[in-house]
Amino acid sequence: ASSLSASFFHSKDVFNYQYQQQYFRRFRNKLITTQETYQEKADWANTGFSLQSKQQWSADFQSDISLSYSSFQTEGSTATSITRPLQNDSLLMLANGQYNRTQGLAFNWKNSWALSDQESLTGGYNYLHNEVDVRLEIERAPLLARRQSADQHALFLEHTRQWDKNWSSTLGLRGTYYQTDKKVYLSPRLQLNYQLNEDWALKGALSRYNQFLREMNYEDRFGRSFDFWVMADNKEFPIAHANQAMFGFNWRKNGFELDVECYTKQTEGVVAYALLSPGFVTGGMAPSQEADYRLFRGEGQSRGIDILLKKDWGLYSGWLAYTLSKTTQNYREINRNVPFPSQDDRRHQLKWGNMARLGRWELSASYIFASGRPFTDLARFQQQQDRRDVMIEDFITYLPDYHRADAEVGYYFPIAGLQARAGLSVFNLFDHDNIKYRQYIYSLSPDENGAQIPQNVVLGNEVKLLGRTLNLSFAIKF
Repeated sequence: ASSLSASFFHSKDVFNYQYQQQYFRRFRNKLITTQETYQEKADWANTGFSLQSKQQWSADFQSDISLSYSSFQTEGSTATSITRPLQNDSLLMLANGQYNRTQGLAFNWKNSWALSDQESLTGGYNYLHNEVDVRLEIERAPLLARRQSADQHALFLEHTRQWDKNWSSTLGLRGTYYQTDKKVYLSPRLQLNYQLNEDWALKGALSRYNQFLREMNYEDRFGRSFDFWVMADNKEFPIAHANQAMFGFNWRKNGFELDVECYTKQTEGVVAYALLSPGFVTGGMAPSQEADYRLFRGEGQSRGIDILLKKDWGLYSGWLAYTLSKTTQNYREINRNVPFPSQDDRRHQLKWGNMARLGRWELSASYIFASGRPFTDLARFQQQQDRRDVMIEDFITYLPDYHRADAEVGYYFPIAGLQARAGLSVFNLFDHDNIKYRQYIYSLSPDENGAQIPQNVVLGNEVKLLGRTLNLSFAIKF
């Protein structure tokens, strides 16, 4: 028996945010009007295509072949100025820009053998070609510009066996030849499961991963953090290596399921691209306009516990997931190599999902909570300071916690002999203000009457995530 399937996906999102505001200050008994104008534009595009084929050669042997293409592109710019319109005076103009596109073409050939009722073997070949284009700009001048491409050839093998009524194991190995440095990197994986009784099971795993298409962090001069993709070259951008361990248990009874996993992860080759001396220029109004950015290499640590509770009641199903975690990073040149919170550090995360099916109607609702993420608070710097000489953790602040509730109603109906579904959903049902990032752009000195030492007032803004949004959907299943 054989089968063939194809899929295609494309999406594009556009973001446009702007504001204008005025500040009134008295200087030498005269009222001075200062006007700030800010505009930010961004767009994201995702495209994906896959072609999959399955061939069942016999009851014990099956082959799967897939060919896929994916593309992700993001582009954004910020432009801000500060003027004194009554004096026709332009005090400051700032501009940032970023562009990142990554494309991937993949071929995967997997073969599965059922050696017996208790034992199976899976193996195959994987080819991946990636192309990356990244550009970071400051004052419309290039800060970082790279065009990269690389090939990966990988062989993989996985053995699964049920040793007795209690013990089972999965042992896997992946070897990847990376064309850029012409080396082979091994990724072993071991998982053990022990069934205590009908209800309880224990599990544990050890694994190592190698990441060649890297996601890096870029902290701009306003204190905002962005992620962008590059190809590792083991020179400027190192290959990321991660060692991970997991131990947990699973409990099932009367339709309830509780799954708990404790994990720890150590990552080598963490890279941050940041301004060497963040803060405001002494006597100036804005962060530095110099392009003195550095690549800092370090390590990352993550540990935590994931808890998932699920239950089905007839037509209703619900689940509750909670994560307690701590994610840090350390760099030899920063913070005296002492670990400090990374951009991914969200101490508490909670997700609650509900779904009910009533005839042709489908109802769902969910709630998401996450602790606020950390960011570099430029308001604490006041003036430029070399990040190699300070305890950077003293300048880290957390954004407000994230809250969001969603709801959807869907209806299934036949059309021309096919199954169709129409849906109406509400994103961020209660229109909660969630902050995307907080940035600091200007430093304005107070009334300069000579009677006191000036102390700068740092001004900026908060960019919010999407508010309450209605969505209509329609799908046909062939």
